[in-house]
Amino acid sequence: MSLLDRLRPKWQNTDPEVRAQAVKDLDRNETELLTSVATEDPDLRIRRMAIKKLDAPRLLLDVAERNDDPAVKRFARSRARQILVRIACDERDASESKRALALLSDGSDLVTVADKACFPEVREEAFGAIVDDDSLATLVLKSRNPELRTAALERIESPSALKTIAVKDDVGDVALVALGKLEDIRLLEAVAGHRGASRSVRRNAYLKLSRLVPSDHPIKMRARERKLEKICRNAERLATTLVGVTSSELEALERDWSATEAEGAAPSKLAERFQESVARIREFLLKWERARVSAAEPQGDVGPAAPRPSSGDGIPAATELESVPSEEIQPSQIEDAAERDRPDNDALTGALTSFVEQAELASQQEDLDEAGKAFALLEEKWTPLAKDASREIAERFRDAQEVLETRRRSLLRERENARAAETLAELEARIDRLNELAKEDEVGIRRAEKELREAQDFLKTMGPLPKSVNRRKLRRRLIEARELLFKKTQETRGNEEWKRWANSDIQETLIRRTEALLESKDFPKVARELRSIHEEWKRAGSAEPDRADELWQRYKSARDELKSRCDVFFEQRIQERSGNVEKKQALIERVEALKDSEDWLRTADTIKEIQREWKRIGPLPPDVSDEMWGRFRAACDHFFARRKEDLGRLKAERDANLEKKQALCERVETLQDSTDWHAVATEIRRLQTEWRGIGAVPKKKSDAIWKRFRAACDHFFERYKHRDQVELIAKAAPRETIIRELESLLPADGADGTVPPDNLYERVQEARARWQQAPEVARHVQQEMAARY
Repeated sequence: MSLLDRLRPKWQNTDPEVRAQAVKDLDRNETELLTSVATEDPDLRIRRMAIKKLDAPRLLLDVAERNDDPAVKRFARSRARQILVRIACDERDASESKRALALLSDGSDLVTVADKACFPEVREEAFGAIVDDDSLATLVLKSRNPELRTAALERIESPSALKTIAVKDDVGDVALVALGKLEDIRLLEAVAGHRGASRSVRRNAYLKLSRLVPSDHPIKMRARERKLEKICRNAERLATTLVGVTSSELEALERDWSATEAEGAAPSKLAERFQESVARIREFLLKWERARVSAAEPQGDVGPAAPRPSSGDGIPAATELESVPSEEIQPSQIEDAAERDRPDNDALTGALTSFVEQAELASQQEDLDEAGKAFALLEEKWTPLAKDASREIAERFRDAQEVLETRRRSLLRERENARAAETLAELEARIDRLNELAKEDEVGIRRAEKELREAQDFLKTMGPLPKSVNRRKLRRRLIEARELLFKKTQETRGNEEWKRWANSDIQETLIRRTEALLESKDFPKVARELRSIHEEWKRAGSAEPDRADELWQRYKSARDELKSRCDVFFEQRIQERSGNVEKKQALIERVEALKDSEDWLRTADTIKEIQREWKRIGPLPPDVSDEMWGRFRAACDHFFARRKEDLGRLKAERDANLEKKQALCERVETLQDSTDWHAVATEIRRLQTEWRGIGAVPKKKSDAIWKRFRAACDHFFERYKHRDQVELIAKAAPRETIIRELESLLPADGADGTVPPDNLYERVQEARARWQQAPEVARHVQQEMAARY
């Protein structure tokens, strides 16, 4: 650290880490100093740190105006807005809340105040200050105040905002109102096709759209095509069956088709299908009409034709014989008259043939029930037509009847066999069930009696069995199994009497435990113990019949008294907890107002204190406990998740700074022993400047990395300060090495007669040659070393 850095304040230090630590240590009340740092410090990170410690909105707005960096400017304004919103929503002073509101202009901030401010006049003023429809739409979607939502919706005129409400409203009370105000066709199409909108909203959007769009719009075209397709399918169905079809039905189809097609032309393929079906029906009706007319005309010279009775479908019955005395009519005369009066009409014959073919198809349908219904309808039509049918056609119709009847008899036999198999399976299952119950160690009396009673009823009403089984033998097996279970039940009933005698003592003990609870005032504990006793009472079973009622009345009396006391206690506790609702509601609103704060340290301390206060207040009523706890926890988690994310970003930034500073340390360490004094000194000073601009590193590694960097720098500059002596030592080093080598060849003190090494001469000569080549040193040093040499 330079002398100037030691003399000036820490927040003016050249080292950004020192300045950052100084800002952290500053008190929040030192607003002038914090404002100065927030506007003048060269490091943007330190400016943000100073801004976070400022709590006065006007100071923050002033800092935003005086800052030249856009990011810092936005940060200061954002923090000022958060504080102003918090003050505007605060419950302490209405005038202070209004002053804070006057400084807010952002739509999202006004929405928050209009929805959450404590004072009604502040909410009204904030609501009146909202001017853009998007903010009003946000208020409609976020607020849970129905009156506020309705008022905001009435002010909205923007189609896009109305579309947003219709699509995103999850409550549903205003989505339809917004949709009612929306007239833009393009946006209505978007709402009708939006999967996020509710079904009722999409349906109403579609209906409204269908009223607004022209007839050639794709929506109306699709609806028209669906309607035409339905009419066409009805026509094809009638054209296929031709059973019971009338001219009125054909007219109704053509009328519906024309009315629908008046709105727009039908697709060519669909129109072709409809016209083909209509032509087939019309041709069929024309044949019947011709047949009716032909049958009504007089035949030969028989005389005027009597009116023919109608079949009900426009097809006449056969001509009656003339009224003559019965004794004068011969069989041959009847046959001749019948043959003479039968209309020789190809159209009638073809129609009857077609009718019989329909009957044959109906009798052969795979579903016999459907076949019976269809054939019954044809039989009603056949009765008046049979008089005009030839023998061949009549026989074909009777054959179709026989086919259907044969199928019915076959199905009846199959069903009878199936019922017999079911009866056999049920009988076998009852026998097995009775035998299994009889083998059990302990048989439930009620269950056994139920099985015995059902077995007896089954014996009385047992249906037919398959012919391949012996009915008498199976009945005998069922009776034997029933008798075996009856004996087992009697044994069990005897054991039950002993158990009831033992249960009486158990119930006596439980009653004494219940009566002992009457002395306790710990009602939560009493309630838990009472539930436990009641469970044991149910497991104990019934007592002796002559004591059961007495024991039950004693137990019930004590239990009812305890239950009444517990109910009073818990009712009082519910009332107390209801008072906690308002307190915790206030805490929820405070946390929700703080959840978006970026003053991490102060807000975290505040929220932790609110959490402690939440615990001190006590529990809530069960019906609102989960909902309120969910809101409170969600707001807390929201803030701490944001803080964790910010800390993660800061940690990543500091880890990156640590890597950069480690690289600088390694660079200085490679230079610290260099003798290229001026170049290296310049490079190290540049590295020091770069070091100061990097920023903070993780706190636990800050001192170590700084000491490492400083040690390497100090090492070089210490050598740089004594660089002359260092150069002298470096030049004298070779001569010093030679002297030490020669001194090592001298005999030790007092060692006479020591044998010298064999290569002593060569080593001395080699040292002498190196001495002569060694660098020159200062004269006084050279004289001293020469003497030693």
